[in-house]
Amino acid sequence: MQTFHNKCDNIKGTLSIIKTTKGMKFGGYTEQYWNAGKNGESRKDAKNICFCFSLDLFKIYNFDDNNQSCICCHNNYGPWFCGYNEQCFIIIYNNNGYLVGDTLYQTKYNSFGKIDYDYEINNGQKDFSVVELEVFQILFDN
Repeated sequence: MQTFHNKCDNIKGTLSIIKTTKGMKFGGYTEQYWNAGKNGESRKDAKNICFCFSLDLFKIYNFDDNNQSCICCHNNYGPWFCGYNEQCFIIIYNNNGYLVGDTLYQTKYNSFGKIDYDYEINNGQKDFSVVELEVFQILFDN
């Protein structure tokens, strides 16, 4: 995760796209910045400009809870989108040299809009292995 933090820390407005070994494609966007220096630091977004998405389902999961954090930052993890009670929607980490992740979000923890079934963003599967992780900075004109 060192490469992720070397390139993405203190950068606002990032779009993360993940492709799994099973071909699922999903990700998230946040206007908050990532930071490896503080383990487990969570960030709220007062404007609620944070969302996750599934390219396979053509679905956007809008973050809609001002009282919860939209991302968490940790030096051992890459993109970590969270919500209700710090429950993760998407989290990427290094496991023995391989990028893997979890979609821990379940229907009962609902800060990212309507979810029809548990782990929906990853076709009902909690765990996944990453084939590709791309992170882009999105710049808008004022």
